[in-house]
Amino acid sequence: MPLVFVHGVANRQDDDEQRRAYRRNQEIRDALFLKYVLERAGSLPASRQIFNPFWGSAGAVANLSYLPQVGVEGLGGEDVVGEILAQNPLIVQGSGTQKLLVETARNGSLEQAIDLLWSIATVEVPAQKLAGLASQAFTLSEYARKNPKPDWLAVVKDDEAFLRELFDRTRFLETDSPAAGEVEALGTADVPNEFDEALSRIQEAALNLASQKLLDLARTSLQRMVTLFFGDVFVYLDDRGSKAQPGKIIQAISQQLDKALALRTANDPLIVVAHSLGGIITYDLLSYYRPEIEVDAVVTVGSQLGMFAVQKLFKLQEDQPELTLKKPENVKKVWLNVFDPTDALSFATKDIVAGVEDLSYSSGVSFFQAHGAYFVRPSFYDRLGERLVKIFAGQGGG
Repeated sequence: MPLVFVHGVANRQDDDEQRRAYRRNQEIRDALFLKYVLERAGSLPASRQIFNPFWGSAGAVANLSYLPQVGVEGLGGEDVVGEILAQNPLIVQGSGTQKLLVETARNGSLEQAIDLLWSIATVEVPAQKLAGLASQAFTLSEYARKNPKPDWLAVVKDDEAFLRELFDRTRFLETDSPAAGEVEALGTADVPNEFDEALSRIQEAALNLASQKLLDLARTSLQRMVTLFFGDVFVYLDDRGSKAQPGKIIQAISQQLDKALALRTANDPLIVVAHSLGGIITYDLLSYYRPEIEVDAVVTVGSQLGMFAVQKLFKLQEDQPELTLKKPENVKKVWLNVFDPTDALSFATKDIVAGVEDLSYSSGVSFFQAHGAYFVRPSFYDRLGERLVKIFAGQGGG
């Protein structure tokens, strides 16, 4: 089951730091796609390949020196953790450094606490350990799905007790992935070192960063993303080219899509997942530039399909502005459009693009970070994988 991921705005590899960040995001994303979606769907191992076309180098110039500087001193790895904590409204409001996971689970959900734990635990984990951690996270997700508000949650006193209780409750659940054995465990409840160390990272970052600094970090990240969002949109619309001479962005994605297409069979459907502007590019590519390509499922996430359709910005609408848009016929099974109500840059498609099914997903993070939060949360992959498995089994959608 090949999968093509089309990234959205603000992805760059202009220097070593950006290249490391892009590669890290891809490694984490791939590990979760493999465990929660491709393995779960029962696809053949040889076809479980993920293609990640990179088009950011053809986007807007990423010189952001004109953005206001908030003067937050860098804290190394804890700076990254601080940004993650800033995504959680509970933490911005303040809930004590020893009970951040507990309060997230109580006031939000157990799934959201697991999402937070995963995000912190994977900050500095080597790439070769991500598959094992993803297997552990999948086991936790299964438990959370069946026990959204377990009785023990009301009595645990702090995050350390929460973590050990959670792993104690899940240690007897079977995992079908040998990679799970690669994660080193400790303590009576077999808590993996990486998750246990996440506790100290959370506490240190919460102590070192005041709430205002957390907000400053979130605001800086939001400003960068919004600035590059508009820049990338303008560049794409101006340079996407004609069917005979498509632009660089269309070409980059089209080439990787052809490679994935070679792995598509009756038993191994081809999935395209596209984030933000990547969803717009994917619609243009499948409906106008490459209508001969057949894919089985498209999932647009945090995208602007509805808005672009209403504003008549798709390539199909250049010569046919009154055209009613619909799911392209070469998308054989389903087109899902996932949006977070908190994400100001994601839009629904109901009554605008016929045949596209809207799905709401709440990340539980603040509006500052909602647009980039989908692909760092195990709960997102868990729900997406569950939905796609049912669709391919003929139980819904399409």
